[in-house]
Order: sequence, then C-alpha cells, then structure tokens
Amino acid sequence: MERKLRAMQKSTEFLRQVFKVLTIAASILFLWMLAGWIFGLFYPQPQMQAEPAASGGWSISAGPFSVLIRQGYFAPGSELASVKGAYLTEGGMNLVGGACQWAVFLLAFLLFDAAQENPFTEKSGRYLRWMGALLCLSGILLQVGRTVLFGAFFGGIWSFFPAGLPVSALLSGMVFWAAAEIFDYGTLLQKEHDETL
Repeated sequence: MERKLRAMQKSTEFLRQVFKVLTIAASILFLWMLAGWIFGLFYPQPQMQAEPAASGGWSISAGPFSVLIRQGYFAPGSELASVKGAYLTEGGMNLVGGACQWAVFLLAFLLFDAAQENPFTEKSGRYLRWMGALLCLSGILLQVGRTVLFGAFFGGIWSFFPAGLPVSALLSGMVFWAAAEIFDYGTLLQKEHDETL
C-alpha cells in the first residue's frame, strides 16, 4: 500500500512539473501574441499584406507577425483599413483563446500541486469545474465572436460554426465536469472517514 502511495505521489509530482512547463510555455506564447497585436496596432496600414493561405482563408502579416483567418470569415476589400482591422480582430480573438489556454494549464498545475497533500479537497472539484467551463466557453465563444465581428465589420459570412461545431471542446468540458462531481463525492467520503476516526 505504501509503495503504491509513493508511486502515485511520484506520478502526481511528474504531472505537476509537466503542467508547470506548459503554463510557462503558454505564458511565452501569450506574450508573443500580445506583442504581435500591439505591433499590428501601430504598424502602417499600407505595409500590411493579405494573401490567400494554402490551407484556405487568408494570411495577414504585419512585419514579423502574421495571423491566419479561416475561410469564410474575411475577404479583403479595396480599403486597406479592413485588412488592419481584420488583423487586429483575429489577433484579439487569438489573445482570448491564449488566455483561456493559459488558465487551463495553470489550473491543472494548481490541481496537481494540491494533490500532493490530498487529492480529495473542495479545491480539486472547483479547479476541475473551472477547467471544464473554460474549455467549453473558449471553444464556442471564440467561433461565435469571430462570426459576429467579421460578419459585422468585414463582410464575413454569418455561419456561427464554419469550422464545425466544437464537439471536442464540449465533450472535454463535460468530462471535466463529471470528474469534478467524482472528486466532490470523494471529498465527502474523505470527510466522513475523518469524522468517524
């Protein structure tokens, strides 16, 4: 029993370190995207370039930074202002997605950090719920946000899920919510066990 407990603690510590590295990597990626958005904000409009991407959609570049806009969201018009606006819109949506990704990794790190002492706490269920909510919301809100912004300002199509319904985001969110319920049940059993002792 003690050997199994030590093995579980080692694997939990390993996962904690993995999510620590992922959180740092997500922070660096988020800062890079933020730098790209700020750079695009002050970059001269005539120097921005919009080119069709090989995978479909459009690639808009501002100096060393570029964003890829999926097919159907944007078609550059005669005004270069629309190209800059589309760059900033897509960059802003990428920032929202990057922030959600960073938050999920941070919550996973905190979850495994708390599990070093005892995995069945109220914090564990709360972290899992937040992770599930972030995965669901980021999957749906980013696509809906892109549709509304590009449709309203840049002549994009009004199809809320041109890339398809984000089923994987919804399913993963539901799995995290189910795991949160299991952890809540485990927490109640742990409390009951501690009180009987």
